[in-house]
Amino acid sequence: MKTAKQQLRELIAGRLRALSAAERQAGDRLITAALLASGEFQNARTVLAYDSDALEAGTHEILAACLSSGKKLALPRTQKHDFSLALHYVADLKRDLEVCRLGFREPRPELPLADPTEIDLVIVPGVAFDLQGQRLGRGKGYYDRFLSQPGVHWRTCALAFECQLADAVPHAAHDQGVEMLITEKRVIRGEKGTFRR
Repeated sequence: MKTAKQQLRELIAGRLRALSAAERQAGDRLITAALLASGEFQNARTVLAYDSDALEAGTHEILAACLSSGKKLALPRTQKHDFSLALHYVADLKRDLEVCRLGFREPRPELPLADPTEIDLVIVPGVAFDLQGQRLGRGKGYYDRFLSQPGVHWRTCALAFECQLADAVPHAAHDQGVEMLITEKRVIRGEKGTFRR
């Protein structure tokens, strides 16, 4: 399983690096517009998102849109000791974020903690996805642990370029999929028995 996952990560990383700046910018615009127009986003009062890195579909405009539209915005801070996520409310994208040891921006640790039961929409990062809603992360299990917790009623959504889609993502029982996938070409919503949480 680990070998298949790592092979897929390397394949997708190569595809992402091959995207031109123009392709990436155009894709980001289309993905962002589709998310902001979705009922899942418009109806959410509290959104958990993340600050995208250079290879991922961009989230910066989405974070700004959350704040400008009056939604509560939470971002995760990775906890190295147990591979968990601490959620913090963010109000100012310049003041409230700092670069972490992994190279992307996270909320500062002194910011107020967010209540997971208040979250309506989780925007989930990932390396690869398939049309059955399976997701391949970076291998540490942060989001698999987080998404598997009981007593929550959020919707899950992933943002990806078409080149991140695979015929089938290798997965184990503990791996957590998503309910909606947005690419630069389509919005895929899971129906009962297909996309799963």
